[in-house]
Amino acid sequence: NGQQQQQQQQQELGFVSDWMEFGANGGVAQRRRELIARLQRAHGDDYFFRTRTPLELNKVGEKAFDVTDPAADRTHTYEWQSPQEARGILEESSRHSKQVTNVDDNPDIIASDIRKLLKEHHISTEALGTGQAKSFEELVGEIRTGESCLLLDAAKHKCLVRVVGVVLLRIALQTKRGPKYLIQTSETFPDGRVREGVNQLPGTKKPPHECTWETADRICKDLFKVVDCKVTFDFRNSNYVEQSEDSPSYPGIRTVYRKETVSGSVDVMDPAVLSRLKAADRHGDLTVKDARGYVASFTWLSEAECEDKQITLWPTAEEEESFSALVNPPIGLDVKALHEHLHKYLQEGSVDVPNWGQGINKSMKDFSEELVTGQAALVMQANGKLMRVVEIVVVELVDEQSGKVLMEVAETSKGEKISLRRLPAIKRRADTHHYLAVRQLLSTILPCSEMFIKLDIAGIRVLEEEQTSISYHGLKTLYRKRYVRASLLASSRAA
Repeated sequence: NGQQQQQQQQQELGFVSDWMEFGANGGVAQRRRELIARLQRAHGDDYFFRTRTPLELNKVGEKAFDVTDPAADRTHTYEWQSPQEARGILEESSRHSKQVTNVDDNPDIIASDIRKLLKEHHISTEALGTGQAKSFEELVGEIRTGESCLLLDAAKHKCLVRVVGVVLLRIALQTKRGPKYLIQTSETFPDGRVREGVNQLPGTKKPPHECTWETADRICKDLFKVVDCKVTFDFRNSNYVEQSEDSPSYPGIRTVYRKETVSGSVDVMDPAVLSRLKAADRHGDLTVKDARGYVASFTWLSEAECEDKQITLWPTAEEEESFSALVNPPIGLDVKALHEHLHKYLQEGSVDVPNWGQGINKSMKDFSEELVTGQAALVMQANGKLMRVVEIVVVELVDEQSGKVLMEVAETSKGEKISLRRLPAIKRRADTHHYLAVRQLLSTILPCSEMFIKLDIAGIRVLEEEQTSISYHGLKTLYRKRYVRASLLASSRAA
């Protein structure tokens, strides 16, 4: 009747108003909230790169603890439960989900989307694949595996950067004249080309499934596989900085290296071992050849010698006190086409939109925010109906020392507390690798997670559930859940 048509028209106009108000600026608003929350953490005692007491932050001994998300105005309550207490949830997730084999690739990363994103930020790809530069296909490949990602530098206007995680080792050898540090001096390529003057701490890229401890251990095994020595690391006093450089592999694309430097010491005085380490011969280099045929040369230098060669051993106070301004880029929605589909969908009366924004139902503004920021997507089904799709990463985290499982037991929003019993989870943008989503989630719950949480890359399972959304009345939603197993290493509480 006329009253219903008028109500529907008002609802549609309300959506258009919300969309025009939020659609263009919603991503900006979310990024601003994220930066403010990050800045608050950076000036607080819980910023995880400043923590010196992982045990306090793990809170394994506590029955329950709260984690507040100021950007979303929500508080999540978590609890470490015994395997018996968590058995029902674990068995249910295992019974209904299926194992997946290709766990490294993110199939949602599409080459055309990356090319479009680069073009929108005025980055040319013409130089890729020429000379010594890597190809565009190689760039897409490393983004799919999570080896790198594309983010916005919010400190600059429309500045898209390639971001790579790196672990560096500041390995000191105690000698009679004081400590010496292991420094890489050159690199020989498999085809015989030599890159001199490297002059940097040994290190490598950190793949998304590895924690800092695993990457450091892998570097040491490559470096000292033929020598009988042990490196003792101090993970609690790691340094973290972000440095922007021009990468020769991808000319024209600015690269930000997220560098985490871990201090280690080799305490040995045996002349035979020192000789094999090339520490006794000032004119000899320690050479290491990897599986790909690259040969790296290293030497031991004092702190004064490093300073003379302008080799950075320690970050400056300004670098350590800065906080990251890197945020997710917009997902590039075709706003006009999306609105046309939604307008048609509303006209057909397939969704009970008048109830949106009432009671526990989210509003049209919330819905548009989800779409613009990539927390949900809309796909057209074979029957011509639209379906909301939400990608979720669920983490089954077990404390290695006690065997307890981390569970979310409550959520508080707008003063209302809801009891829950589920594993920790996070919505995943399609352009975010699932391992990186796990790291993002756990870093908010356990600030030491980057260093001490090991992911089980062989234990990933997928579950797809089609339900009517409780947040958007009448709208069918496909929840695609990826279950990832992880363990909190006992070394996180080592003295």
